Amino acid sequence: MNGGGDRAGRGWFKSSHSNPSNNCVEVMITSAAVRIRDTKSPGTSPEVAVSGRAWNRFLEQSAES
Repeated sequence: MNGGGDRAGRGWFKSSHSNPSNNCVEVMITSAAVRIRDTKSPGTSPEVAVSGRAWNRFLEQSAES
């Protein structure tokens, strides 16, 4: 899976483009999936998991817009 390059297996992280008010999401890349959660409640917020392929497609489409 190339959904995260060198970030795979390194735990939760958020974008360097995140704003100071914490209105963003955190991402964790594993060998099985890319997991996404809200930063406001990191221990209790629900998580969404997508495949590495779906995550790559999301990133590609986001870069185009």
